[in-house]
Amino acid sequence: MDLTLIIVNYNTADLLKDCLNSICKKKWGVSWQIWVVDNGSSDDSVKMVKKNFPQVSIIQSSKNLGFAGGNNLGLKKVTSKYALLLNSDTIIGDQALDNLIEFATEGGYGICSCRLLNQDGTPQPNTGDLPYPLAIFFWLSGLDDLPFFGSLWPSFHKKDIKEGEVGWVAGTAMLISKSVLDKIGLLDEALFMYAEDTDFCLRATKAGFKIGWTKKAQITHLGGGSLKDPSFNQWLGEFRGLIYIYEKYFGALASYLIKMLFYIFIAARMVVFFILGKFRVSKTYAKVLFSI
Repeated sequence: MDLTLIIVNYNTADLLKDCLNSICKKKWGVSWQIWVVDNGSSDDSVKMVKKNFPQVSIIQSSKNLGFAGGNNLGLKKVTSKYALLLNSDTIIGDQALDNLIEFATEGGYGICSCRLLNQDGTPQPNTGDLPYPLAIFFWLSGLDDLPFFGSLWPSFHKKDIKEGEVGWVAGTAMLISKSVLDKIGLLDEALFMYAEDTDFCLRATKAGFKIGWTKKAQITHLGGGSLKDPSFNQWLGEFRGLIYIYEKYFGALASYLIKMLFYIFIAARMVVFFILGKFRVSKTYAKVLFSI
């Protein structure tokens, strides 16, 4: 078996059906199997999968284990050369699976991802440099958005992405070699949702593996399918996750300092968006500021 796809689902039956159709109704050059991990859904997700996709295997959790916990249930089943973590709110493009595995194999990447698209076809950033201080600073300050110069600096979230080696890729669509799993283990379940992909890529890099990104495969990501307030939850989860990562790898002082840096820039963003009249964005940043 070449590929095991792992799709964690939480109350996204309709989105999950579209995702599975985008895989099961296409012909692929690679051999594959799918595990859907249901994270304690209260909708008809499991019933829908059993009815419409008998070739898909299901793992049912009695509660929501989060992104890391849910995916780990699936990763424990992997015996194939590669595993692909895939959000339930995605649509797989033609030849995407074949091209992604070809890119990983030819480039010797332990982990990789591909071009993500919004529903309107615009690119969705899903990679960046590892979260070392300079990359965090240029990302928070917005200096990485400056024309001409922004792409020259490290940034935790890269917008001008070039094919090849990168620091980390998002768990939205993350291809992982079995050799990576064998060497570094599973996702860190202390991270419920957000930043667990960054942590996993950091661990893989420290273990000697390369992380890659390619434009030769495309996946549409609708975004926020299982969240009531996606912007707030994403921003809060990411900031909290990075604080945890700093404490995990660099100690309590580093974690405290990065948290103070977040406070400064989140407050600044709150004020700037308020002045610009973008009150909803400003309010979201205010909620994040008081929730970290």
